Amino acid sequence: MAKLTDARKCALKSLIYARERQVYPTEIVYEVCDGCGLNETDRAFCVNLVRGVVSYQLCLDYVIDNALDKKPKMSSSVRDALRISVYELLFLNKEAYASVSQGIELVKSIASHAAGLASAILHKVSKVCLPDNFALRHGFPEWLGDYLSELLGKDSAELFMALSCDNPKLQFVSNFLKPPKTPVLGIQGAIEASHAGNAIIADKSAQAIAEEVALAMKQFGRKTLLEVGAGRGTKTALIQSFAASIGAKIQTHDVLDNSSARLDKLKERQNNCGFELRDIICGDATNILLGCKYDFIFIDAPCTGLGTLRRHPEIKSRITRENIYETAKLQLDILNNVSKALDSDGLIFYSTCSVAREENEGVIDSFLSSGAGKNFELDHIVRRAKLTNVTDAHFCACLKRR
Repeated sequence: MAKLTDARKCALKSLIYARERQVYPTEIVYEVCDGCGLNETDRAFCVNLVRGVVSYQLCLDYVIDNALDKKPKMSSSVRDALRISVYELLFLNKEAYASVSQGIELVKSIASHAAGLASAILHKVSKVCLPDNFALRHGFPEWLGDYLSELLGKDSAELFMALSCDNPKLQFVSNFLKPPKTPVLGIQGAIEASHAGNAIIADKSAQAIAEEVALAMKQFGRKTLLEVGAGRGTKTALIQSFAASIGAKIQTHDVLDNSSARLDKLKERQNNCGFELRDIICGDATNILLGCKYDFIFIDAPCTGLGTLRRHPEIKSRITRENIYETAKLQLDILNNVSKALDSDGLIFYSTCSVAREENEGVIDSFLSSGAGKNFELDHIVRRAKLTNVTDAHFCACLKRR
C-alpha cells in the first residue's frame, strides 16, 4: 500500500487534538499544520479535509453507520479517521482505490486491530451514493433543515444549506491605526498581518456593521460608545479603524464582556493594533449596573451563530431548537438592561450573526413591547440576515428613544 500522506495524518491529528481538548477543529487546524511542517499544498488539503469532516459530520456518520448490517463499534479516533476517508470518497471525487487505501492506513496508524473494520466500511462506502435527504446530505440535522424551510422557504433553505458548506472567503481590512510596512499578500500573509496587528480578519458583513456604527457616530457627532459583547475585540478594532479613516472622533470607548479569557485576547489585540479604550469591563450584561450614560451602545449579542455555519460548521451538529429560544431570552435580557445606560438622544445598534428570526426581529419586537423598551422605537434595519456566496448572514437594527 502507498505510504500514508502527511496531510491526512495532520488532518487526523487536528480532529483528535480538538476533541480531546474540547476546542473547534477549524480554529486549531492551522496551528497543527504549522507543527506538522506541511508545505502549502499539503496544508491546503489538510484544512480542506478537516473543514469537510466537521461540516458534513452528520452525513458521514450516517453513511459509516449504515455501511454494515450492524452499527459498528469503534473508538472516537477510529471514527475520526474513517470520517476523513468517507469525506474524500463522497465529496472530493478522489480515485476510490487511493482513498480506500489511504483510509485503511490512516486507521492502522492509530489502531492496527481496526484495519479489517476500516476495509469493510470503506469498500462498501466506495459503492454508495449520498443520502436522499437534502439536509442530511449537507450535514444538517433533520430538525434544523425543517426549521430553515419554515423560516426561509424550501428553495431558499436548500440554497442556504448548500452555501453553508462552501469554504469561507478570507476577508480582511488593513488596520488604519497601524498600517503595515509591506503589502499583505495571500491567505498566510493576511493571517501573519493579523497576528502583528496590521490587519483585521472579519467577514464583509461584520465589517459593514462596524463601519455603519463609525459612520453614525460621525454623522450625529456622538463621542461616547459602549460596546457590549466585545469578545476578543474584532469589532472593537474595526470600529476604531473605520472611525479613524473617516475622521470620526471617539472620545470614550468602553467595552463589556462576561469572559475574562476573551478580554485578555482583546487586550492583546489592543496592544498589537494600538486602539484606545477607557474601560475594559468584565461582567454580566443582563444585570450589570453601569455608572454613566453613553451616546451610542453597540450590542454584539451572543447568538447561535446560524449565519456563520460556513465559518463555524461544528455548530450544525451541536445546536438544538431549544438553544434558539434560550439565546433569544438572553439577548432580550441584555437589551433590557444595557438600554438603561443610553443617553436621552442616543442610539442603540443591536447585532447578531444568526438567521433565526427569534434572535433578530423577534428580540426587537419583544423589547419594544416590554417595560424597558416602551420609550424606544425602531429607527431602521441596518442589515438583514442573508447568507450570500461571499458574506455571512449578520443582522443589525438601530433603535432610538421616542
